Amino acid sequence: MLRSTFGGQLSNLFSKPTKRKGLAISRDLVTDVQALESRQLLSASPTLTNLGPTVTYNVDFNPVQIAPNASVWDADNDFNGSRLVVQMSNGRSYDQLVLAGGNGIGMNGSQVIVNGVEVGTAVIGYENNPLEVLFNANATGADVELVTRQVSFISYANWPAIEARNVTFQVFDGASNASAALTKKVAISDTPFLNSLGTSGNYRTGQEFTILGSSVSMVNAGDDYSGAKFIVKNTTVSAGDRLIIADIGPIDLDGNRILLNGAEVATFTGGNGGTPLTIQFGPGLTYAKVRGVLNNVAYTSTSGATALGQRVVSFQMIDGGGLASGVVNTSFLVLNNLSLSNPTPEPTFTAGGEFVYVASQASVTGSQAYLSGAKLEISLINVKTNDSVDLLARGGITIEGTDLFYQGTHIGTFERLFIPAQNANRGIIVTFDEGVTKAAVNSVLKTIAFKAYARGPVLTDRNISIVLRDTEGRASQPTGQTVHISNQPVIKPINSPPEYFYSAGASQFMLPTALIFDGGANYANSTFTAKVNSAKPGDELVILENYQLKLVGNDIVLRDVVIGTFTPSAGSTPLTINFNYNAREGDVQLVIQRIAYRNLSVSPNTAQRTLAFQFTDGTGAASSVLYKKVNYLT
Repeated sequence: MLRSTFGGQLSNLFSKPTKRKGLAISRDLVTDVQALESRQLLSASPTLTNLGPTVTYNVDFNPVQIAPNASVWDADNDFNGSRLVVQMSNGRSYDQLVLAGGNGIGMNGSQVIVNGVEVGTAVIGYENNPLEVLFNANATGADVELVTRQVSFISYANWPAIEARNVTFQVFDGASNASAALTKKVAISDTPFLNSLGTSGNYRTGQEFTILGSSVSMVNAGDDYSGAKFIVKNTTVSAGDRLIIADIGPIDLDGNRILLNGAEVATFTGGNGGTPLTIQFGPGLTYAKVRGVLNNVAYTSTSGATALGQRVVSFQMIDGGGLASGVVNTSFLVLNNLSLSNPTPEPTFTAGGEFVYVASQASVTGSQAYLSGAKLEISLINVKTNDSVDLLARGGITIEGTDLFYQGTHIGTFERLFIPAQNANRGIIVTFDEGVTKAAVNSVLKTIAFKAYARGPVLTDRNISIVLRDTEGRASQPTGQTVHISNQPVIKPINSPPEYFYSAGASQFMLPTALIFDGGANYANSTFTAKVNSAKPGDELVILENYQLKLVGNDIVLRDVVIGTFTPSAGSTPLTINFNYNAREGDVQLVIQRIAYRNLSVSPNTAQRTLAFQFTDGTGAASSVLYKKVNYLT
């Protein structure tokens, strides 16, 4: 701002309006008007320059910056309350003026954010309604300049009017002083534009074709479809690959002539191998007719052994005026007649635990016609001693010997691949017969299970491969699964009931046949706890001696060797057993099998008791808590 040199004499430059009859003017209003007049008289107008040459909007639905190098300057930096106004004079209803993100600019609703700071609010412009940004006290000259540069044009029409749009920029400072209004042209390109919508539908060997053209969108602002040309090319060609016009729906082929609803609209050449498929359109065509042909561009293979994998096909349009679009790609996979999905999630097997299912979410896709005679091959790649891969009846699958049934219908047979030297089942081969369906195969996949029978199994992850070979012997891509082996210990109750009936005064063994499995075999420095939850007076858990096991003070002596110590239980205080380096798996199991509940009170409380047992190995890994109930006989 040009600073005043009038000091206290400034008020003498202005006089109050003359009073008129019936008109009352407040002193505050007079003061505000005088302040604004003073600010305008003493403030320099902002300057707006460097809007640059005409920019071109390609009809691709991506906003184009109108003045990316604009400069905004104000001698007195009066940007608090300043405004940026941008307006089209010949905008269409589908045109918009927006603030494009980038270069530190963002929007949060109507809030304008510059480098993380809110500097104002914006109203988007459309048709001939202006885009307007009102800046707040946070705004600096650099912020206003950045925002001005990000003002962009976009049109939401597939073929907008190609008349250049006239866009006027003007900046007002905080005192409402205005820059010169500058007009910039936005040209509308009539170059055709193609956009890939991503991947097309996959192709399976033996399939008639898969459609590609519907994955490409088309815009041509010039509307020049008469005499237009499409060039479609397989950029990853393999033997037997062909690009064709599918003879379906409203499209018919007569030699190389393409008929739409019986009328010729185009001709085609090429399409074999790496030779592009070229579609030449005739006169008098519209978007709808060109689109109708494009929708039927397809891929097929004439090879009996089509190479599997990805194909990438490019599209380019040359309109009737000779303007060429950019090249866009669509991709798809050539797959076998049958494929398997990934069987995630990865299961974890805990030593001593039950079978875990390895393909609980796997499924087969492809043609039902290739299932009869197909083979499902399951292989344990890094099999270890006492490992087993097997099929377990469930989900509609029943097993009788080596015969498989689905919902009562015979669907095939299977064999186990046994390795005597390792006492392990390393895999399974299932052969399906004519009764099989995709639903049946999906159910068989969900029966595949793994178990390591070793007490201390190797803790290496197991890798399982699943392959489905179709009737013609073509294998699907192998589907892999990883089974993690956990060293978390497990208490196996082994035929111990979940509840016991107790006679007062007696001693009741709680885990008489239990076993402890610890994948890491870490029994030294392990701990076993037994607790009566919500104990009643007189409740206790004790270790009962036998001819091998003796208690000497707090020492636990097995066959004359101290294998650990114990802390007696009392009420809710648990029985705690700490094993030492002399303890082995069998020793630990013998001790826990001798744990008993008793209550020697004369008149014990007869409420049901809940007992909790847990084993923690020498590494600190803890088993799940095992619960048992005690019911009093009355």
